[in-house]
Amino acid sequence: MTTEISKKLQMLVAQEMGPMGAFIVKKQCTNLGMDHEELKVGDLPALSKALFDAFCIFTGEEKGKWLRDQIKKLGVEEEL
Repeated sequence: MTTEISKKLQMLVAQEMGPMGAFIVKKQCTNLGMDHEELKVGDLPALSKALFDAFCIFTGEEKGKWLRDQIKKLGVEEEL
């Protein structure tokens, strides 16, 4: 079953990057030993760093920073 954090992350990335974003999330999760469907709030700091590095290649640093910040906010919202 997909966690809420995973769903929110996938929606955010799909809105901004389309299908390529989903592939990037899946790949970075695999690289970090995470299940992209079972993400927890505690996974977001390491994942946001890895995703930032990958996003910058495709979108540039400014958009990469924005996406990284939005991912971090997902964790804050989930904890509230």
